[in-house]
Amino acid sequence: MIVGIGIDLCCISRIRRIVEQGPGHATRFARRILHPTEWTDYQRRWVIRSQRPVPDDMVWFLASRWAVKEAAYKALYPQRKLTWKEVALVKSTGSPKPYLKIERAQECDGAGHSHVSLSHDGDWVVAQVIFEN
Repeated sequence: MIVGIGIDLCCISRIRRIVEQGPGHATRFARRILHPTEWTDYQRRWVIRSQRPVPDDMVWFLASRWAVKEAAYKALYPQRKLTWKEVALVKSTGSPKPYLKIERAQECDGAGHSHVSLSHDGDWVVAQVIFEN
């Protein structure tokens, strides 16, 4: 049974403007929205290099996480109000499809399994999340 469906559309250039505001902005933005496992992945990929200009794949990484977290929030609201750091987009080793890891998942009213779809085209990324029990 479907517990909730959420969708979000994110403008990639909006995220780029945020992270290109100056030194440290990308890191502050990432720390604010990323789950600890996503933060570790982010650090491994980009913080060590501190590249300028900001790499396109880093902007897409952050924009996709933003969209997924917004879609997850919408899927479970108002029964549960998720926070940024409670939701992680995870790639399974046995499947090409990502899924969501949610902190305190037992509080999600039976939302035991997630389906995530991400797509991007030009300056847009769209995420859809479906929770089922």
